Amino acid sequence: MSRILFATDLSPYADRALDRAAMLAASRGSTLVVLNVVSDELMSGPAGEAASQAALAALRDYVAEAALPESLVVEPMVRRGEPGAGIVQAAHETDSELVVLGGAHADMLVQLFRRSLMRHVVRHAPCPVLVVHRRARRDYRRVLVASDLSLPSRRALEFALHFLPGTEMTVVHAGHSAKPPLGADDVKLQLDDMLTASLTRLTAEGRPAPAAITSVHEVGSARTVIPEVAARLSADVAVLGTLGLTGAASLLLGSTAEGLLTALTCDVLVVRPQER
Repeated sequence: MSRILFATDLSPYADRALDRAAMLAASRGSTLVVLNVVSDELMSGPAGEAASQAALAALRDYVAEAALPESLVVEPMVRRGEPGAGIVQAAHETDSELVVLGGAHADMLVQLFRRSLMRHVVRHAPCPVLVVHRRARRDYRRVLVASDLSLPSRRALEFALHFLPGTEMTVVHAGHSAKPPLGADDVKLQLDDMLTASLTRLTAEGRPAPAAITSVHEVGSARTVIPEVAARLSADVAVLGTLGLTGAASLLLGSTAEGLLTALTCDVLVVRPQER
């Protein structure tokens, strides 16, 4: 059975991310692993073990109070250490297909911590990472996939097609069409070719197609265009491709994805290239 890993600090603000993780796990028949990482700073031996047991009890209470669907298989998990490294390690151990994290927070210090945590997990997790900003009132319907025509963005598109079937999907390319080597018509043609190839593979694998899929080329920087198009489309989630372990969490040729993680008000799904 596949697994979705949800990492929580047990705060009430994490509830919206838990609701989304549970909704995705239930729709896919996946096990939901609910993780809390306890700092082991200044704790070792019996004190550290006691802290872990207390955290596990609190985590079980947290899950019980969430009133998750009875059919959903939930595995509470506690790890000790630095939060980012603990989440990445747990994702490896459970062979998770997705890591789910909570997004923005009103407290500035908490916000800075969350941003640092998100950057670490996005850079090092062995699977895609979903950052949840909005309450999960319904299944995802409108999906925006950012594309720079690179292999990482193609990987992001194909993951979105597999993981979010039956949605209305818009693939968006942002760039300055007046500059070489590609004009607007060339970009649109490449986008459409990429869509055709991905949909052909999807059909060959016997997987359901999206409810609708279109491509859009907009003039401007991705940091400006992607949030504008997401707002215009009322997108539920934006999907971004990254360079992976060796670079910053970014679209090819820039630090775009890292900026969009906090600039976008919808949920953000970050997809790294597959490990070789």
